[in-house]
Amino acid sequence: LEEMKIRETLDTVVGIEETQAYYDSYKNEFILNDYIVKALYLKIPKDLDFKEEEVHINYLLKNDKDLAEINSYAKLYAENYYFDDSSWVYFDELAEDIPLTKYNVDNIVLNRTKTYFSDEDHWYFLNIIDYKLKDEAPPLDFLKDQIHSIIVSKRLNDLREKSEAKLIKELKKKHEVIIYN
Repeated sequence: LEEMKIRETLDTVVGIEETQAYYDSYKNEFILNDYIVKALYLKIPKDLDFKEEEVHINYLLKNDKDLAEINSYAKLYAENYYFDDSSWVYFDELAEDIPLTKYNVDNIVLNRTKTYFSDEDHWYFLNIIDYKLKDEAPPLDFLKDQIHSIIVSKRLNDLREKSEAKLIKELKKKHEVIIYN
């Protein structure tokens, strides 16, 4: 009964003003442990002649048509591909299958590196477009979903606290309650 009542009254809509206010108040609780980036990443088999298709030039995204070219190429040949210039992603997640052991990750990120390299089986193309440092708060758009969940969870807890006592009172009024010892 309590759960049904709570589901009926729980407001799950969180406005941008409320999200912004929460972010401003608790910004220091969201400090990053790793870099977040906006980046282009492409992994293709080593036996492909990427220079013929100018992948090594297009991944730099210097012209408007470059992204369309890279997207077309990636759909046909890439074993792994990522590009979303409107969303932040943890660098570690992006680089899960990139052999970066011989490279300095800090330099790659902080210098907004545009690089490509290979191992025995693959070519890797990496273009860091933007980044946020470790030990600083990420931008609000990176945290929106997380803050939404926190706010709704707090509302849920508040409702549970209020409704538990209220529900017991209502039940006692409507029904005879017998407590056995």
